[in-house]
Amino acid sequence: NLPISPGEAETGCSVDVPTLRGPRKLIVPPRTADRTLFRIAGAGLRPHGSWHKGDQFVTVIIAPGREDEPLEP
Repeated sequence: NLPISPGEAETGCSVDVPTLRGPRKLIVPPRTADRTLFRIAGAGLRPHGSWHKGDQFVTVIIAPGREDEPLEP
């Protein structure tokens, strides 16, 4: 799960996501909905007996009241 602020979800953002092969940049498009699932191709585990790299899936969670977002008056 990847928590982002409501402002980041509304305007879009770029976030570093930890993977098995090091951090990868995930671009979250503007107006992303809560619980949206993204796929990072080639960042997951290899299936047993395969040379192909698996995919990593990331669920964006909109976390209201995160510290990095200013409060509205």
